Amino acid sequence: MLAVAQGDSPEKRRALYAALRKSTLILATPGAPADGKTHISDGNTQIRFIANTDNTGKVALLAFTSEAALLAWRPVGCTYTALPATAVFSLAVEQQMDSIVINPRGPTGGFLTRREILALAEGWDPSEEKQSISKGTKVLIAPPAIPPSEEFLAALRTRSQAMPTVRGLYLVTGTIGDGEPHYLVGVELGPGANPDVIIPALLQAVQPMIGEGEYLDFIPLRENTVSADIRARGLRVV
Repeated sequence: MLAVAQGDSPEKRRALYAALRKSTLILATPGAPADGKTHISDGNTQIRFIANTDNTGKVALLAFTSEAALLAWRPVGCTYTALPATAVFSLAVEQQMDSIVINPRGPTGGFLTRREILALAEGWDPSEEKQSISKGTKVLIAPPAIPPSEEFLAALRTRSQAMPTVRGLYLVTGTIGDGEPHYLVGVELGPGANPDVIIPALLQAVQPMIGEGEYLDFIPLRENTVSADIRARGLRVV
């Protein structure tokens, strides 16, 4: 975080995300046993944590990188629980936090936006537009939970009709890793099609209809289980 604070860059930002994914974070947890011990969650224990509002008035989860950082925020101290950062990201998604504020009183701190939290919970680098789903990542596919607007569907159809190598579009609700359910569009491509050209064009067509705090994924369909689920359960758009 210090390196980013001294001068942000894509390389420093990627290094920060990688370090965060491997780190342990501390949450102030009132109600935890006050026995003088550091409590490390096993991921199954329900905990109470402290949330606040960020400088925009949105709900933020407070997290700390060390006991010293927690004491800088609350000098009298308090009970706290240490969690893998990945569990903190998942908790923030589950509890609908808009951001995570890290080390609010320093010595070095910062914050993660809702978009960054969602990407990190799914195991992705938020700085990358193109992502790969790692082998073994849990992916749940279901029919669209909420029907999309006709405007949204029409924009996808219109753009895809201008690209003959798009053979089909399937809209589903997808949950990747510990992320939250969201729209995912499976793209059936013909021979010679380049997904790195087609998918950004499709995204551009519907970008104005994606609200704040919402996001949308596109995935080129292959011959695998996830793609088969998308074909079987998806709303056929094209």
